[in-house]
Amino acid sequence: MRSRKVKLIFLLLFNFIRSFSQDIHWSQMNQLQSFQNPSRAGEYSEDIKFTFAIKDQWRSVTKPYQTFLASVDTKLRKYDNFSLATNFLSDVVGDGSFRTNQLGVICSYDKKLNQRFNFSFGFDLGLVNKVLDFSNFKFDSQYDGYFFNNILSSNENYANTSFTNFNIGLGIFVVVKLNKMNKLSLGLSSYNLNKPKETFYQLQVNRPIRNNLNLNHILIFKRHTFNSSLYFVKQNTYHEFLIGFLDDFKTKSLKYGHIYSGVNYRFKDAFILNLGLSINKLRLIVSYDINISKLYVASRGRGSLELVIQYLLKKRKLTFPIKYQCIDYY
Repeated sequence: MRSRKVKLIFLLLFNFIRSFSQDIHWSQMNQLQSFQNPSRAGEYSEDIKFTFAIKDQWRSVTKPYQTFLASVDTKLRKYDNFSLATNFLSDVVGDGSFRTNQLGVICSYDKKLNQRFNFSFGFDLGLVNKVLDFSNFKFDSQYDGYFFNNILSSNENYANTSFTNFNIGLGIFVVVKLNKMNKLSLGLSSYNLNKPKETFYQLQVNRPIRNNLNLNHILIFKRHTFNSSLYFVKQNTYHEFLIGFLDDFKTKSLKYGHIYSGVNYRFKDAFILNLGLSINKLRLIVSYDINISKLYVASRGRGSLELVIQYLLKKRKLTFPIKYQCIDYY
């Protein structure tokens, strides 16, 4: 029993250490286009898109990891090929309330090359702030031999409890229309291109570049649209490989209503179930990660719950009515 507890503590510690060197990741990447790739900003039919995403992870194992994302995309009317977006992300991890706040400003340009090919390019300029509360930790030097004494020094030589740096990202996205029913897309993006320095201790380390590749195949029928996707991430020694399938079913009972269902698989980590609904311009999709990694001993398969809400808005044209006033001659 003691051996199992030691293994569990080791796995949790290993997972916590990894979180410092990796960027935050989501399960519903195809719903968070501008976060996945800056060149995908403005990828929708209306003028403005609002996106809200919430992720709650490892609640059954330790203090939950909680992530929130708010995003706004808009197309520029006077410059049809340009789109702007902004992403705000907040993430809280572990007993030390390790918090990451990130604000990104995105600009993308898309060009229809011909009837079959569409190309887009985008860049992301981000501001990242990270905070860690060391007072929530307990260290060996704070035990007086019998009890824990928070008055005693931790003997930890940390330089600061927070830091802020900039982040630069670039991306390209290509869409190929094979025929009326089939469409392929390929996206490549890279973040942390400036390799920002970050640490809470004296030794400075560089945040490694994160490279993303996503490939999608869309098959369109009268009432079904099938989206098969492949998503690959590499950041230093960390790799993530995600494959997925989502069915967009247009219903008859609800006007402009759609039902979404699908499944993803993150290699050696989780099976992900997706279910959602859209009515008019509002879309809501929920996903749940069934954990199959080494943490399964502690999690019993309970991974993370993720909710994505999107709303599309049409801009109204501003009109200035002219009122004619008759001159009173009397």
